[in-house]
Amino acid sequence: MTEVTTIATGIDAAIGCDYRRSERALYFVEYGGSIARYDLVRDTVGTVSTGTDTIVGTYQYDLDTGQQGAAGDDDVWWEIITDGERKLVSLEDAAIAYLGDVDYDGISSAEVQDLDYDRSQDLSGSDTDNELFEGAVFAVRTNDDNYAKVEVLDHGDDLQVRYRTYELQDAYQELGTGYDRPEDIVLGSDGNHAYVTERGGDVLRVDLDDADRSQATVLASGLTRPHQLALDDDHNQAYVVEHDDDGRLLRIDLTSGAVDERYSGLDGAVGLLVDDDRQFAYVTEQRDGGASGVLTRIELATGANEMLVGNLTAPFMLSWGSPTEDRVVFTERDPENAVSMVDLTTLDVDTLVDDVPFRPSSVALVSEDDLLVCSDDVLAAVDLAADLYPADAPLFMGIGHVPVTDISADGYATTQGPGYPLQTKNAPFGGRLPIMLNHERAYHDEGARYYRLLVDGDEPRQSWRQLKWTTSTNRFEPTAVSASSGGYYRIHRPGEIWYNSRLGYKLGTGWLTNGEHTITVKFYSDRDRSTLVDQEHVDVHIDNQHPRAEIGTIYHKLPSGSASTEEEIGACGIVDGGTDEFQLGLTAHDPEGHLRSWSLRTLWGDNESASIASDSYDDHDSSVSWAGIQDSREPSGWWSVYALESDSARQCAHTFYLDVWGRTVNGYHHVHHSRYHKSITMLLPDPSS
Repeated sequence: MTEVTTIATGIDAAIGCDYRRSERALYFVEYGGSIARYDLVRDTVGTVSTGTDTIVGTYQYDLDTGQQGAAGDDDVWWEIITDGERKLVSLEDAAIAYLGDVDYDGISSAEVQDLDYDRSQDLSGSDTDNELFEGAVFAVRTNDDNYAKVEVLDHGDDLQVRYRTYELQDAYQELGTGYDRPEDIVLGSDGNHAYVTERGGDVLRVDLDDADRSQATVLASGLTRPHQLALDDDHNQAYVVEHDDDGRLLRIDLTSGAVDERYSGLDGAVGLLVDDDRQFAYVTEQRDGGASGVLTRIELATGANEMLVGNLTAPFMLSWGSPTEDRVVFTERDPENAVSMVDLTTLDVDTLVDDVPFRPSSVALVSEDDLLVCSDDVLAAVDLAADLYPADAPLFMGIGHVPVTDISADGYATTQGPGYPLQTKNAPFGGRLPIMLNHERAYHDEGARYYRLLVDGDEPRQSWRQLKWTTSTNRFEPTAVSASSGGYYRIHRPGEIWYNSRLGYKLGTGWLTNGEHTITVKFYSDRDRSTLVDQEHVDVHIDNQHPRAEIGTIYHKLPSGSASTEEEIGACGIVDGGTDEFQLGLTAHDPEGHLRSWSLRTLWGDNESASIASDSYDDHDSSVSWAGIQDSREPSGWWSVYALESDSARQCAHTFYLDVWGRTVNGYHHVHHSRYHKSITMLLPDPSS
C-alpha cells in the first residue's frame, strides 16, 4: 500500500529535517558537515529551447537543442512502424508524461515537474489508436534533466509540434558548510533563520541567506550530543534532548541562551516532539544501544514520565502524524529500516513503510499520506495510505450533474425535475465528461488509495486541472492531476480540500466512436493490480457529431397572375416588389437522431428581431431518436413581413439566423450548437398605399 521513490542520491548522511510547505522545500542537515535544501518544485533558470517544428517520420528529436536527427542526446523518436501505425518513444534516460487534452499555455514549469514520468511509455500516433491528436499535450523529462511541455499541432507521418523546454535550478542546494556533525535542523517562523544542533554539543542560530558555520550564532554549548530540537517560537524557546545514558531534556532561551533542565535520566534519547499546549514532550530512546527502543511521554510541568511503547528498533527522530497531534511518526533504523507510527489514543504501533532506504533518520510530512524520508545517503519520497471509516452512496456517482441513477441502461441522461440545474431528456454524452467519484467512501469504506479509469477496457490516461486549497497562499490554486506511469490516480486524501470534491476524472471523448461505451472505474488499495478492492461501471451513449444547420434557397411568393408562383432569392439579393411572403429551405438535422431543437429568426434594423419558425424534441414522441429536418421549406405556411407591423422591417436588410441544438450533454450543460445565416434586402412598399 505504499510507494517509495528515491529523489536524491549522494547525500552525506541526511539526519534531521524540517519541511517548509510555503516553499515546497525540505531543509536538512548532513552529518558530513552541511546544511542543505531539496526543492520539490524547482525554480526556472530559463528556457533552453522553444518553438514550432516538424518531427519527420523515423527521425529523432532533441528537445534541449530543438534539433532533429543531430548527433547528441536525442529525447524522443517518432517511429513509423507500418503504414498508418506510428508511435512516439522516449530515448535513453528521457521520460514521457501524457496529459492529453489540456491547456498548453496554462501549464507552468512547476506543474510540468509534478507529473509522473515513465521512461518506458510510448504514445500511440496510429490512425486507429491516436493519443497524439491535434491539441494533445505531453511532457518530456529530457536527457539533460530539463523539462519540456509539447503540444501536437498536426499529426500524420510527420508530427508537427510546438514546445518549450525549461532549464531548472538543481533540486539539491547546499546552503552552508563547516558544521561539526550536525544532527537536526528546525526552521524559525520568520522564514529567515534556522536552529541547528551539533553532536559536539552546540545549539546554533543560522541565517539561511548566509548559512556557513562560521557565520552562525552559538546559543548554547557544552551539551552532551544534542539531537532533535522542538521549537517554541511563541515563547522564544527551544527544547532539545541529549543522546546519553543519563541524558536530559533541556529548554533553551533563544535570546539569552540560558539552559533549563526539564528532565534527566533519558537513555539514548534521539527524537523529540512538544505538543502545542506545551504540556507534554514525546521522546524516542535507544535503550541498550538501540536494541530496546521506546517512546516516552514526559509532563513538562512536573517531569512525570511514562513509557508508552517498547520493543522498537533504534527509533530515531519524530514528526507529528496528524494536525490534531494524535499520532507520531518516526523512523526505525537497521535492520528494520522502516517508518512507523504510534496512535497516541490507543498506543497501537503500525509500520507504515517497511522498505525505506538504509539507515533512515527523520521523516517530514508533506501531507498525511505523503512523506519525505532522510536516510544515510539518499532522500526518498513515500506515498502511503491511512485508516478508514464507512460512508454511503455509489463509488461512481455520476457525470457532472447527471447521477448514475438518471442514466438509462442504453446510456442516455434524463434529469428533468423542478429546479434541477440540468434539464434534459434522453440525452447522449459528449465533449469532456466530469466523472464524479465518492472519494470519501472509496478511501474510508473500501480502503482504496488509487483508481484507474477504463473505457471499453482501454485506459485513456488523460490529465486535467482542478482547484485545490493551498495553505501557503490561502486560496484555491489550479492543480494538475495526471496518472502515474501505471495509469493510477490518487483518491482524495483526508485533510485535502478540493473545490470540486467529487471530481475524479475529466474524460475527453473525442477519440471515441459515436455509440454506446462502458466507462469503468477500478479502485485499488495500492498500485498492484492484484489489490483491486471494488469497481463500478456506467454505460453511456457518446455522440460527438454536431448537428447540421443550413439555410438553402429563399423562396419569395409572387402575386397571383404572375408567370410563376414564386422566385428564388440568392444571398444579398434585393426584393423590391411582389408579395411580402417568404419560405426558406432549411436543414436542421442530427444524423445520430439526437436533435434537441431548432429556431429560425430574422434580425434587422436597430436591434429588432422576430421568430419565424421553430421545433423541439419535446413536441415529438418520447422515443430517443429525432433527427429533425432536411431541405424542408419553413414555415409550412408562408411567412409575412407585413405581419411584423414594422415600417423598418419592410425597408431594411434582413439576416436570417438558423440555430440548431443537439441533446448531447457533458454532464453540466448541452454542448452541441450549430448556426447558419443568410442575408437579403427588402424594399417593400407600404401596404396601406
